[in-house]
This record gives sequence, C-alpha cells and structure tokens, in this order.
Amino acid sequence: MRAASSHAGGNEPSDDDSVAVKAYESLLESLAVPQALPPLTARTGNPNIRMADGVGGEALTLDGGEVFNLVASETYAKLVSISYCSNASVIRAWTCSRCQRVPSFIVHRTVFDTTWSLDAFTGYLPDHDAIVAVFRGTDNHQWSNWMQNLRFWRRTEQWHLPGAPVSAKVHAGFLNMWRQSEMRTNITESLRVLRAAHPRAALVVTGHSMGAALAQFAALTAKAVLGIEKVHAYTFGSPRVGNLAFTQFFQASVDSDWRFTHERDVVPSLPPTIFGYHHTAREVYTVDVPDPLDPHAATGLDVTVCDASGEDPACHNSACLLGLCTSVADHLSYLTFQMYHSDAEC
Repeated sequence: MRAASSHAGGNEPSDDDSVAVKAYESLLESLAVPQALPPLTARTGNPNIRMADGVGGEALTLDGGEVFNLVASETYAKLVSISYCSNASVIRAWTCSRCQRVPSFIVHRTVFDTTWSLDAFTGYLPDHDAIVAVFRGTDNHQWSNWMQNLRFWRRTEQWHLPGAPVSAKVHAGFLNMWRQSEMRTNITESLRVLRAAHPRAALVVTGHSMGAALAQFAALTAKAVLGIEKVHAYTFGSPRVGNLAFTQFFQASVDSDWRFTHERDVVPSLPPTIFGYHHTAREVYTVDVPDPLDPHAATGLDVTVCDASGEDPACHNSACLLGLCTSVADHLSYLTFQMYHSDAEC
C-alpha cells in the first residue's frame, strides 16, 4: 500500500462544455441497456490483497494521524455484498451463504422500498463495537433506471441540514431517493434505537454504487439529527454526490471516510467534475494483479490510499479517458466480493 501526499483542490463547474456534455450523455445511453454480469469465478479465489509498492501490514497510518485498516474494510465490503441477496427474511434470519462471512453480525432492521428499488439493513457488529447501516446499490435488473437517474446531473439542490453551508449542493436524484423513499425514516429510527442500546458504539455507514450515496446522507443525518458523535464511512464504487462545498462539509462531519474505487469502474467517474461535482476523500484505489494464465482471473489486488483532495490524479482519475471510465465489470466486484445478486450465494 502507498499513501499519497495530501493536497486540496477542486474544479469550477463548466456546464457550457458541449463536447463533454455529449460524451456524458452518450455514455449514459450505452450503459442504459442491460449489462452482462461477470461470472462468479472472475476475480475470486481469495487472491492476495496487498498494499501497493510492497508495503506490508493490514493497517497504514497517514500524515495527520488517519489510520486505514484493510481488514476492517474487507468486513464492510462483505456486508455490502450481503445486501445484494435482497431477501429481507433471509437477511433478518442471517442465513444466506454470504451472511456466514460475517457470522457475528446482529441484524436490527431490514428496509426494502419497492417503488425506488432500494434495499438496506442495520444492525450491531460486536467485533468492532459498531452500529452499522448497510445500503445496497442498484439491483441487477434496474441498471437502466440507475443510468436514467444520473441524467439529473443538471439539477443540484441545497440540502437544508443543520450546519450545512448554503453553498453545499447535492445531486437532486440521489437526494430525492433519500428523502422520498422508505430509507430516511426507517434507517434513522433504527439508528436511534441501536444508539440507545449501544451508547458507546461508533456508527459505520457503508454502501455500494447508489447505496454509497445514500450512506453519505445517512451519515450526515445521524450526526445532525441523532447527535451520534463517532461516524465512519466505507463506500464502494460511489458516484460523485455533490459539489466541493458539500464534500468539505461531509469530511468535516465524519470521523473517517474511505471511498473505494476499482480499476476503470464507470460509476466513480459520474457525474463528471466539469459539471461541478467533487468526490469525498480519502479514495482507496484498487487494481487487479492479472493472472498471466487466465485473463478473467487475478492473482492479487493492489491497494493504494490516495491523497486528501478526493480527486487524486494518480488514482481512479488516471484510468478514465476525458474523465469518463466505462467498465461495468469493475463496478461489480470490490475487494474480490461480488456486488450483485447471485442465487448461488444467497
């Protein structure tokens, strides 16, 4: 693992760039068709997940005292993978095959919104003394709806949350999902109950894809509405949720934020920075170490902790042509765990 140097930065909105607009719209058109899922054998088999540049160990202390823990990150990736089982009764009973990857987890509530095709669950992880809220990304069969939602890039809204600056704007489509679905009310109430039961526990929010955006909203709601002091975020394949002012507000509100990207995953490149959006930090960029004998497999995974800007040019941004990446397969696998539904694993 390597840790990049810290610096701040941002791009001014450039909505007048017609070439970029056309490229973005064209990408959404191409991705709105049903996507083939990678086989379960792809990029699996317990490869060696390692820190890039040969630095060993499961944890890395960064400048400023931040500590990145790879083993903890894998635990939350497992929980997000479980969310794709999308069967509330199975998750409540914690009997799915994937559930056995985190056997100590105690489920408190499952939330499924059929109108918005959203799924989440909450619970307590005694191994970490953590209250956890887990948000599923888009269902395999709803990929086109997800791409259509990204067409709201021209619409940003101020989120009237206590403490948020008036300049902080977020993607209107993502915010509507949080406010108008079953997520906000049910997740917030569940976290209230869990906090009463575990008053000393930290809160960890985690999610993949669209669920990563919802996880950010849940983290800020927990801080502002419930007054939970210790809040940590682990997200996988997150889109850009808001502008630089929102990003700065988010990072000042949570205790740590680890935003994972994978190779040329399409979603972290959306919506593009030229439209005024900005990623949160820190990014953790993962790259497959290819198997020379099998182009569909990997012998390992290199992990790089990126700089504090949220838009490190040496990480995921370096893999995207004109700011846009195009891989769906890379979006569906994080830390070797499948981020999609499979009857064989659920």
